[in-house]
Amino acid sequence: MFNTRLQLSEILREPEHNEHIGFRNELLDILYKEVSSFDRDSFIVRRSLRYVDQFKSRDQWENLSKTDIIDIKQHLTPLILTDQEDELAKRFDLIILNLQIAHLTGSMNMEPYIKRIKHIGRGLLKKSNIPMVQQHMDTIKSIVTDEYWQQISLGAMETVRLEIRELIRFLDREEQTLTFTDLTDEINEPVREWDLIKSSTFTEGYLMRVEKYVREHQDLMAIMKLKYNMPITAQELEELEKILFDGETRAQKKTS
Repeated sequence: MFNTRLQLSEILREPEHNEHIGFRNELLDILYKEVSSFDRDSFIVRRSLRYVDQFKSRDQWENLSKTDIIDIKQHLTPLILTDQEDELAKRFDLIILNLQIAHLTGSMNMEPYIKRIKHIGRGLLKKSNIPMVQQHMDTIKSIVTDEYWQQISLGAMETVRLEIRELIRFLDREEQTLTFTDLTDEINEPVREWDLIKSSTFTEGYLMRVEKYVREHQDLMAIMKLKYNMPITAQELEELEKILFDGETRAQKKTS
């Protein structure tokens, strides 16, 4: 989702979208805060400190070059940790973000995203007895109609996102499954950021598992030396490889 927000912010950078400068600034604020919140004591983050420091200034995000975007995707995006507690809300965020990109560029079909949002709305109509859902019933009734989407604006999409994202958890479990399962199979698009929402992606999951292990085993000599930038012996290196590549929980070491 980090990359999707980055992509949307770059689209909004174009002169024809100047009317949305406030929304672009909100997106950039989110990206900047994500990066500025990295734990600099984490050995995983320290490997990319050059890039963390490069983008630690909010002003740096205003005029990113193509090289900057490549560096961000390669070195900063893998450091983003997914919060499992609001995964459903973030999945809905991603639907809206991709809908906004499709709306602005015309390069992707909006209908599959709208279909998903309508499905969510119909599911929430059944939950009108829940006060939090009832509070947003006007919006819910609107998003299930065809008329609402005929003249939809970027701002209206963002309103839908903000009002509906916290209600997704009230959907029946089967409704959640129908809404979010195999989304990439249904939507033919060049954007690959759908994979970023899954907690099981290799890069993100691997980094999270390794860092968790390191936090829990800081008394090991190899880890302690790495933390304080001290040289390690061949035996300690072998121990470290066992930590990084256990073949099961964390990963397998490739052999030539």
